[in-house]
Amino acid sequence: MTPRSIALPLSILFVLLAPRPSSAMYHPLRVCVWNALNYDDASPGVGDDFWTDNADTAAGGIWVKVTSQGSTLFDNYTEEHGGAGQAGCTPLLPFVTGAYFNVYVYSESQVDGHKVKVYRDETNVRSVQTFMGLLTTDYPINTSVAVTTSATHSFLLLAASTFALFTVQPDLATTYTLRAVPHSACGTCVVGGEAWFDPFYIRKKYAVSRQLGLMTLRSANGGNSAIKSYTSRLVNLYNDRVREDGVDTNRWASELDHGWHELNTREYQSTAAIEGFANYFAAVAWNEPDPQDCWFEQYNPLLIDWDLSGSVDGAESDRSVDCASYATAPLAYMDTLCNKGAWVTGSNDYIRLVNRGTEIDWMRFLWNLMVQESLTFAQ
Repeated sequence: MTPRSIALPLSILFVLLAPRPSSAMYHPLRVCVWNALNYDDASPGVGDDFWTDNADTAAGGIWVKVTSQGSTLFDNYTEEHGGAGQAGCTPLLPFVTGAYFNVYVYSESQVDGHKVKVYRDETNVRSVQTFMGLLTTDYPINTSVAVTTSATHSFLLLAASTFALFTVQPDLATTYTLRAVPHSACGTCVVGGEAWFDPFYIRKKYAVSRQLGLMTLRSANGGNSAIKSYTSRLVNLYNDRVREDGVDTNRWASELDHGWHELNTREYQSTAAIEGFANYFAAVAWNEPDPQDCWFEQYNPLLIDWDLSGSVDGAESDRSVDCASYATAPLAYMDTLCNKGAWVTGSNDYIRLVNRGTEIDWMRFLWNLMVQESLTFAQ
C-alpha cells in the first residue's frame, strides 16, 4: 500500500509547531547519606586506626528511597565505596526545582556482596528515618543534598557492622541479621545465626563487630554453631575478677553461676578459640595490618586483673589491649600465668585446668599469623 500524505488543518498545525509552555525545570542532584556516630570506644586513646572519633561518616551501601511529586526516584543501596567523595550517595536523580521531596533511610546495607539487616526488636521490622526537603535553586546542579542519620540503636549497629565488613572482607556472600534488643536468655549473643544486643554494647564498636565474627564463623561452618561449652556442670570458666551482684570480689573463683567470660578467662579450648576468633575479627575491622601495632578495646564493663594479683592496678586500668605484642599480657598467657590452676569456690583446693585456653592467646595468634605471613582475612 502506497503511503498517503495527510493534510492537517492550519489551526492544528499551528498548535503543534508553536512554542510549548515551559515544563518542569529538572535539577539533577544526588542524595548523600551520612551516619552520625556515638560510640564509647571511638577514641584516639584506644590506639587503633579507624573511627578514632565520632565524626560523621559516609553511609556507603545503605538502603535509601527517594520520592518526589508522587514518583519514586530511587529505591536501592547507595554507592558502597565510590570515587570523588560519592560513597553513601545515590546516582544523579531528576529532581524538579520547587518540588518537595522525601528521603527514607532504612537500617539495611550492602557492601561487597554482604548484606546487613538490622531489626529494631523481635519482629522483622527495619528502622527508618525520614527527611523532607524543598528543592530550591540554592543547590547547584550535579551536586548533592546531604542527610545525616540520628545515632539510634539500629543505625549504630548498622554503621559499625557495615564498616567492619568493608575492612575485614570475609569473602562470604551472606546476610548478617542483627537485632537492637537483648535476647531473653543470653542478652548480647548470637542465637540461630542472628546477633542480639543489649543497649550497653550497641555503643561499642568492638562489641558490635566481634558478634559479626561469631556470625562469620557460623557461616563458614555451613550454618552450624561450633562445638563449645560455657556452662556444663563441670566448672569450665574461671576468672580472677568475679562479678557477684555487680561487685568485684577480687578473688579466684568459678564463673559457673553467671557465665561471664573475658579475654583472660580460662576456658575450654573450643570456647577460647571461638571467642578469640571473634575478637580477632574485630581487631582486623579497626586496625591497619601491622605486625607491631594492633589494639583492641575491652568491651565488658569490668576491668581485667591481667597479672592475677587480686586487684586491678597500674596499666590494668587501661581498657586498650595490645593484640599484636605483649604490652598487655605476656606471651602464652595461659601457660605463663595460669598454670597454677583455679580456686574452687567453697573449697580450700585448687584444681588443675586441663584443655583450657584464653581468648587473648587465640586473638594474638590469629593476628600475628595474618600479618606476618602477609595473608588476607579471607585466606
